[in-house]
Amino acid sequence: MQQADVSDLSVKDATETPSLRPPSPPAPGKLLCLRLKWWYLGHFLTNLVLIILIIACLATPKWVKTGSDDMDIQGGLLTCTDCGEPFEDLSYKEAAEAEACDSIIPDYRGYCATFKELKEAGGAFLFFDLIALVFLLFWTVKLFFLYRGAQVLQRPRWLFYVVSAVTGSAHILALIIWGGVTRAAFNADCSGWEPDGSQPDLCSTSGPALAIAVLVILLLNVVLYWAVQFKSNNPAQSPEQGSFQPAERPPVRDFSPAIDLEIPSSL
Repeated sequence: MQQADVSDLSVKDATETPSLRPPSPPAPGKLLCLRLKWWYLGHFLTNLVLIILIIACLATPKWVKTGSDDMDIQGGLLTCTDCGEPFEDLSYKEAAEAEACDSIIPDYRGYCATFKELKEAGGAFLFFDLIALVFLLFWTVKLFFLYRGAQVLQRPRWLFYVVSAVTGSAHILALIIWGGVTRAAFNADCSGWEPDGSQPDLCSTSGPALAIAVLVILLLNVVLYWAVQFKSNNPAQSPEQGSFQPAERPPVRDFSPAIDLEIPSSL
């Protein structure tokens, strides 16, 4: 006769029911020991300074000058601010078309040719720098949203690489065209009025200096912004962060009853 002893089937679970852990949020990105939020704030404030500098650059009445005689000139981007009669307070367009420029007397011919060049160079600079200013304003709004953590203007990610690049490129192009047309230089001594009608050499003053300062700051800001954006789009993650990992599967338990069989000794 066989006798079977069945063990208690109530087995205490050694592990919990299998579950899936949600992904852990990635650690806040950093660049040179600073959180990206503070980089965005720095870029935002720098852009505000650039906006002020560009406006001051366009508005200053001191862009070019010639010598120091009474017949010499001083002007802004588009206007002859201190040129004496008959060109006082005229735009370069008006000065180039003034009656004195039609005279057969050669006294003003050099100045008239210079006014025409300043008109063309100033118009080109104004056009491209206004483009730079519009894109700079758009970029500054984006930086404000990034600093505040608002999910605005997030897509496409490459858009503001293009916006910042266009901002810098437009300002560089404006400066190159203006300098190439006027041939103005930062010299201490500029040639003045020439009675034979030859063009005077122009000296750059406050306006071009501001434009170069904007260029240096803007290029640094663009490069750093690209570095921050690259870091933001490619955050470094540890194996435990930012990835979806299921919990370990518990070992399979054997729920079959333990059976002890006794075999009669008579067998």
